[in-house]
Amino acid sequence: MKIFKKCMSVNDLKTKQKNSNPTKIWLLVPKNFLQQFDTETKNHYTSRNEAIRSGMQLIRKEIAHQNQTNQHHNQTPPTHPS
Repeated sequence: MKIFKKCMSVNDLKTKQKNSNPTKIWLLVPKNFLQQFDTETKNHYTSRNEAIRSGMQLIRKEIAHQNQTNQHHNQTPPTHPS
């Protein structure tokens, strides 16, 4: 299993199966960036779509983690030096 594949959990796969009504999006990126992206991901994903969806999932997880961290910090009473 490649390192990128480890980012998908069993719950992600279940969600992917439940959300089988895909929506098409258009994305403008510099040609060189897209070529580099394709080169770097071709051995890790079966398609560009799969790589982009995985990247979107990583961003969602990162934001959720940041939100949880922020909530934890907001709930923790401030400490005052003695």
